[in-house]
Amino acid sequence: MLSKDGSKIAGIFGRIVTTCSVDNVTSKIPLSGTAGRVTWFNLQNPRKLVVDIRGRWENRGKSIYRLKGCPVEKIVVGEHSDKMRMVFYINKKDTPKRITPVIKKSAKGVTLSLNL
Repeated sequence: MLSKDGSKIAGIFGRIVTTCSVDNVTSKIPLSGTAGRVTWFNLQNPRKLVVDIRGRWENRGKSIYRLKGCPVEKIVVGEHSDKMRMVFYINKKDTPKRITPVIKKSAKGVTLSLNL
């Protein structure tokens, strides 16, 4: 698959759909191709979870998702040459220092669940 500029990409990264509850955030990321490796790491001050979907993806969704009434204040998406990066800004005070997302891959995309 080729991007608008003619470079080779893994596929299209679509608009993220997020549902929230008091202790859980689930984000569904539609992809036009199969996701390869998904990696993550935690950051403190401010509290963030960074998730990378490896491969060259073209973002056709938004760059910033602001969430109201959710333990995640916003999700920022960054398109890089070797990955699509999502940064989850966590505003729940009693969140553990290390969050391990539950990742489910399918032919239609990736679902990330954060148990906070």
